Amino acid sequence: MQSWKAVEKEFESVFAAKGKGAFVHRVSDTAAAKATSGKKAFVKAQPSDYFVVDEGHTFFAEVKSSQDLVSFPHSNIQPFQMASARRITKAGGDYIFFIKNLNTNRWYCIPAEVIIASEKKSTRWADVETYHWNI
Repeated sequence: MQSWKAVEKEFESVFAAKGKGAFVHRVSDTAAAKATSGKKAFVKAQPSDYFVVDEGHTFFAEVKSSQDLVSFPHSNIQPFQMASARRITKAGGDYIFFIKNLNTNRWYCIPAEVIIASEKKSTRWADVETYHWNI
């Protein structure tokens, strides 16, 4: 099984391969703070995992993974992340969920608006096939 850290490293490697054509900034999170400062470390909730500039396009990126065979459960998205996605897209910004299906090793690059507009508790893999991200 692939850890969330490995999934994030895979995501980062895609942009690292672009050299100066891309800039990726990992936003600090509590897990990173605990790794460097101990068990009691804490970081205020952040809007996303990354800020990315890719060939002139700037966006917030949230990286997720799922082992669910049928769909990506929206419960994998923290409430503050979803609220941030709503606010950012309402303000005209771009927020993208990069989701890896661990069963198929397929990545999906899903605009937040797609997940926000869904009234379901999950997004079926079959319904987001058009957002397949071929890395």
